[in-house]
Amino acid sequence: MRGNAIRGWGLLAAALFLVFFVFLFFRFNDSLLVSEPSGLDVVSLPYVQFDVIDVSYTGATYSVSNNGKGSISFGLDFGIEVLRNKKWIEVPHSDVFTSSIQIELLPEQSESFTCSWEDSYGSLSSGQYRLVKYIDAYEDGSPHSYWVACEFIL
Repeated sequence: MRGNAIRGWGLLAAALFLVFFVFLFFRFNDSLLVSEPSGLDVVSLPYVQFDVIDVSYTGATYSVSNNGKGSISFGLDFGIEVLRNKKWIEVPHSDVFTSSIQIELLPEQSESFTCSWEDSYGSLSSGQYRLVKYIDAYEDGSPHSYWVACEFIL
């Protein structure tokens, strides 16, 4: 009877070890968690300058400059993509509500912003990433919407 109890505890310990190992493997191997191309049609607008100024594993400071003749507007929300096998892949994240404040930059105006992604993306691992934003540009008086991006390396 005692031998069956020891064998039972041994099987339970092995099963718990296996579950723990699988959890750690998937938790720290983000290449397994991202697999689909983002599908965003990111453009480079000659009159919008979007740059990461400072970056850490949990956030960044970035700037947006409007060098055009019309205004541009955008929200504080953002997305993060990682470069895998020469394709930009959306980094998995939890849904976190962001402020719905709309920022407007007039021609020749620039602003810097700080974003933290620890609550929604966690701490990113080393790699090549890009921050993506959706902007509205009013070059000819009517709005045109675009995805813009700036790359950074951790």
